[in-house]
Amino acid sequence: MAQLSLNPMKPSSILVLLLSLSVAHAYISIWSPRAWDVVFHDDLLPISWVCTPDDPACLSGNFSLTLWQKDTLYPSKLIATLGSGNALGVLEWTVPETIQPGDYFYIYAENNATRLSVSSSYFTIRHMGFHVESPSLASIWVPDRPALVSWTLSGYFDSPDSQVTIEAHTTSEPPKIISLGKTKAGAEKFMVDPSSIPWDSSVAQGPFIVHVKLDKSTYGTSTVFMLSKNQTAACDLHSASAAFSREAYGVLKPSRSYDICGRSWSTEYVYKVGDNAAVIVSSATLRVAIVSFRGTIGSITDWLNTLSFSQKPCTDYLPSGCSGGYLHAGFARSYNFTAYDILLVTSRLMSIGYEVILTGHSKGAAIATIQAFDLLQTYPQYRDQIRLMTFGSPRPGDKSFATAADNLLTSPNLCRHIRYVNSNSRCGYDPVTGVPPSPPYYHSGPETVLACPYCLFRPNEDSSLAPQGVAVACHGIEVYENEIVVEGQGHSVC
Repeated sequence: MAQLSLNPMKPSSILVLLLSLSVAHAYISIWSPRAWDVVFHDDLLPISWVCTPDDPACLSGNFSLTLWQKDTLYPSKLIATLGSGNALGVLEWTVPETIQPGDYFYIYAENNATRLSVSSSYFTIRHMGFHVESPSLASIWVPDRPALVSWTLSGYFDSPDSQVTIEAHTTSEPPKIISLGKTKAGAEKFMVDPSSIPWDSSVAQGPFIVHVKLDKSTYGTSTVFMLSKNQTAACDLHSASAAFSREAYGVLKPSRSYDICGRSWSTEYVYKVGDNAAVIVSSATLRVAIVSFRGTIGSITDWLNTLSFSQKPCTDYLPSGCSGGYLHAGFARSYNFTAYDILLVTSRLMSIGYEVILTGHSKGAAIATIQAFDLLQTYPQYRDQIRLMTFGSPRPGDKSFATAADNLLTSPNLCRHIRYVNSNSRCGYDPVTGVPPSPPYYHSGPETVLACPYCLFRPNEDSSLAPQGVAVACHGIEVYENEIVVEGQGHSVC
């Protein structure tokens, strides 16, 4: 039974808000569940939300909360009505066994009186037993390279010696099932020999999902991944940049290694203080290093920093300036935390022949743009080894900065700077790419538009009939990554 508490609360963290261009969305935020939380059947799902106290429209009426499921291949589906409460509340809801496990669940809160509404970030509901961690969304398996399937035992699982079956399922209906092997549940990892997979037209290249299962009710599933017959294509740097833009939101450790795009990546540098984080990884095989900056994670200070539209002269942060231009003050402050260390690490890697790709999502994309500009100004001798690839970037500076950045980043090689922007034909562009307002802010570099399949509608609207929606659902890094890795968009640009 749902238990509702309306006492004031002090959450330890705030979710990344799904922004929209509508002013109404600025008044409400869902504070939990956190992004990518894993919730198991019979567990209590804590839900908390807040409404700006000084806004009368937001305070009137109650909020109704509903649970929705969003699959990458299907429209959103209403799963359950969770309860209601006023402008500041906590709801605990027991997850029933009738809910099918999967990723991409979210909470939708709507004010019954004013129709103000907001959605949480995605989280996961699983059966008791397995949380599959690898393969991840960006994984691409190639024939001659062992592939890792890894999982953790969760909930009340008490049979670590029980034998589990590992399978790959196609996402088609009905799915084709490929047996990958068996092992003990407590092993929590299994190396797959991809050469044992039939690489024929009946299976094609995917997408696939790995199932680790004990029986019909105790299993876990991975996110989607791909097969590739071509080792070069298996490590497309567009896909790797999207993957590490997502990884920047996660747990960053100096000793961590990654298996992404069919290659091993070692951590060269990690910075994490407060809301700001950056990671540098390198592949000795590819002679490539990727510098990824974390986007906005949702704390009050992070949002205030991001939404502050004040400008500061480039000379306050960049030694060589930018032709008298100005930078977004919040992005420039975040860039300044890591600038010097990143210059040192990347210059060492470039001096031994590595290509350096700077990347990031949302706020992280804007920081990556400033850092790439600084890197090119500081080390012009490595100009041909520096690239910038961003996802859902806001505008980082004024027109003078944008022009100066274009001169360094895109001339004479347009492929040095790729700025990915999601767009939906019915509800427009990823809204974050339209802020801060222009003028006085401008983008640098040509945009590469990806076709985002999502609009955000109220649950009682028929999205097939509604004339407009909000493209806010197109901003998530997992959406950009899905379009590039699974759907293969954007690769033909460069």
